[in-house]
Amino acid sequence: MKINLLNKILLLLLVWFMPSVLLGSIIVNLEAEEATLSDSYTIENSENASNGTFVKLKNNSSIEGTITFVIEGIPANGVYKVEVFHFNGGTNQSVDVSINGGLASTKTLYKSNWAYEDKARSTLFKVNLVAGTNTITLKATHENILMDKIRVTENFNVYYFATNGNDSDVGTYSKPWKTLAKASEAFETDGNGGFLNPRDRLLFRSGDTFKGELKVKRSGIENNPIAISYYGPGELPILSGSGIISGGDYLSAVNLVNASYIKISHLWIKNDRKNDTRYGWNDKKSFGIYCQANKWGGISRGLTFHHLKITDVYSVGLPEDFDAIKVTGLRFDSDANEEDTEDNMITEVRFADVLIENCYFSHIGKAGIWATHSGDFNNSDWTINRNMNFVIKNNTFFQTGGSGVILGKMYNALVEYNDFDQTGYSNGTETRLAGRGSGMWTFRCKHVIAQYNKSYDVKGNGDSYGMHIDFGNEDVIYQYNYSQNSEGGFCEILGSNNRCVYRFNVSVNDGYRNNHGNTIWISGFVGSGNSPIRSNNSYIYNNTIYYTENYSPNIEIYARNTYIYNNAFMTTGGASIGSEGPVIDISNGSLRVSNNYFKGNISTNFQNRDNNKIVDTWPGFHDAGSLEMEGFKVYSGSSMVDAGKSFYQPAFPMAGQGIFSSISAYPEEDAFGNWIDIENQAPNIGVDNNHSSNLITSVFDNEINDYLFKLSPTLVQNSLTIEVNNELAFYDIVVLDLKGNIIYQLKNLSSSETKINLPPGIKNGMYLLQVSISSKKIQTSRFVLYR
Repeated sequence: MKINLLNKILLLLLVWFMPSVLLGSIIVNLEAEEATLSDSYTIENSENASNGTFVKLKNNSSIEGTITFVIEGIPANGVYKVEVFHFNGGTNQSVDVSINGGLASTKTLYKSNWAYEDKARSTLFKVNLVAGTNTITLKATHENILMDKIRVTENFNVYYFATNGNDSDVGTYSKPWKTLAKASEAFETDGNGGFLNPRDRLLFRSGDTFKGELKVKRSGIENNPIAISYYGPGELPILSGSGIISGGDYLSAVNLVNASYIKISHLWIKNDRKNDTRYGWNDKKSFGIYCQANKWGGISRGLTFHHLKITDVYSVGLPEDFDAIKVTGLRFDSDANEEDTEDNMITEVRFADVLIENCYFSHIGKAGIWATHSGDFNNSDWTINRNMNFVIKNNTFFQTGGSGVILGKMYNALVEYNDFDQTGYSNGTETRLAGRGSGMWTFRCKHVIAQYNKSYDVKGNGDSYGMHIDFGNEDVIYQYNYSQNSEGGFCEILGSNNRCVYRFNVSVNDGYRNNHGNTIWISGFVGSGNSPIRSNNSYIYNNTIYYTENYSPNIEIYARNTYIYNNAFMTTGGASIGSEGPVIDISNGSLRVSNNYFKGNISTNFQNRDNNKIVDTWPGFHDAGSLEMEGFKVYSGSSMVDAGKSFYQPAFPMAGQGIFSSISAYPEEDAFGNWIDIENQAPNIGVDNNHSSNLITSVFDNEINDYLFKLSPTLVQNSLTIEVNNELAFYDIVVLDLKGNIIYQLKNLSSSETKINLPPGIKNGMYLLQVSISSKKIQTSRFVLYR
């Protein structure tokens, strides 16, 4: 794919004329307790201090505590920034600072908090350093100083904002600016008077509220982003796109347009739109932070959002059409790739390399996070018109009107350690809450891992499952998640999906509504008015499904090849599964149900599909009644120990690469960190593989349909013996290690070539053999090389 030539030239010019100090990132972090200390001082402990300790420099009548930091590796003479992290009781303090033994000058350490309240806050000042080694000495000449650490970086500017500031001032700590309009001027393009540079910071004073819209049109560079954050003690500063604002409320409180390498943190974002006079026809939209990418900017990358509160985001009204509601806390909208047919050029447009972590989303009309791409999809090349490489972790979504996370047309995403608490929320007071939504869901995505998330009390019609897989996805895996009391149900896979997986999850009391309230629902739905398309190669295994309430979820499957293995199904307290009779329609494939555990009122029609089932024995759960993930560990005497099935699993194609560097091709542990190797060792049933005797089993499961090849045996000395599907004429092979690195490959092999000699330089160990046809159809299998 060709990139627009003009964009390439502009990028080269930018790098050529950029000051050299910005091409690298000079960051030196030094702990106070590791510096040279003298005279009067103590070392104190605090969990809020870096490394758990800080230094108290004492100011006595004749003895003043002193601390000297040695700075090594400064590349050139010049101006640098020193960031001093300190504690105090919310008052400015004075400290004497000298550089390289020179004359001391008095600096102001601005207001911070006490060590028992929160982490240290910082004050920045400029210093002149020389190439090589330097010393920075701070002395408690005026009062006691509580030092945590210092950070030395390249020179950059810091601009301060406070509601008692003045936009005509210089934007310093003592003379701050006042408005979001002034901040937007700084973020304008060069031609429109913008002036921010990579590594600059815009800081808003804690406790203040800034109304309007912050429009970001400039970019930092890799390793030197532009930061937007806070300063001073107190509640986070509020940026609100709504309120008493001349001209009406804004569509967003913060709007990023073609911006890259921006870091936004420690702010409270709101946008409760009630006055639509500014836009009128957009009265059904509202965003907290709105990120836009179009052809004029191409790829917008390197965006980081952390420690944000995004709440009270509402549109003026709520349309009857649920799909028309676009209200979002943090939204990414990418235009389609721009094609120049005359010059055969394509400008790629997307968001890439986005990190969202430790944020709190609540009381939002619809979605917490929503990423979309408007370009036409192309499943022969999933990288076209897709956003890429999103990591969403450690966030809380509480009482959002719609889903917590929506990923549309995404290539590579990792969603982990998030809490989805009461998504799809509605009440009788706020009528602008949508009242429908899953914890998270994906649409036309490839390569998504969602793990270690928790979903509680998801409400609503339609989908509204704990976490569901919408239509048109490939290689989406939900693993190690906990779901409880989701109105729709536990497992939902809609139409036209391939190799989508639910494994090692716990589901408790999911699926209690009458319409499509299901434990398992695999549907052919691909949009209203479209003919259904069956999903293929759906895997549901080693999950634990448990009911205590008087619920009656069903099982509905309209699909092709579907594998339901090693799951524990248990009902108590009048609950039932499939009492209406499971609705199962499999075409051009098969439904394989094996080695599952059943206890309680569960459809015998469904149970009878399992010829290797375990029924009504002691499950041996530690404490299922606790309704916690840990409660579904099993004791050694459980009938589920060693009762699982070994089978081939679909390999995750991106294992060990990029954002998936810690993800293996196949699961190597259960939900509690116990080792597991399903293809080679018989697992337990359910989510806990503890007490397993790791029985060696046959690794080939002859129930799998549509295979490209069979590998036998899997213990290899010098060559691979492959039984190739008779329908293949030619094929390619790749041998990879378990981190996804290519070890050996051959292309365009004839179907008659079934013995592959491995080079002698490959070391003994476990490897992956991947057989493919023109990269459109891939099958992977493990083997062990032992010469």
